[in-house]
Formats: sequence, C-alpha cells, structure tokens
Amino acid sequence: MHRRECYATRDQVSSGDTFGDGWMTHRSIPESILATMSKALRMRQMLSRHRKPE
Repeated sequence: MHRRECYATRDQVSSGDTFGDGWMTHRSIPESILATMSKALRMRQMLSRHRKPE
C-alpha cells in the first residue's frame, strides 16, 4: 500500500523537485542517484564560485 509513495518520490526527483517532500524521503532513492545528485551539487557550487567576479 505504501509503495506508491516511493514511486511518487522518484517522480519528484526526476522532475527536479529534489528539495521538496521527495528529499525528506530520500531513503527510497537508490544510493547511486543520491551520489550523482551530490556530485552535481558540488559542481554547481564550484561553478558558481568561479562565476563570481573577485
């Protein structure tokens, strides 16, 4: 009965809503996807740092 919620979170992640309710239930997300997301976030942070004029 509760497995539908897991699929819903997966849809939220695919739609980009990773920091919404889907992020709170990240246990249903495979570790590989979490690893890619963390890598993407690190790349985004590094890019944003380089973009800032100093």
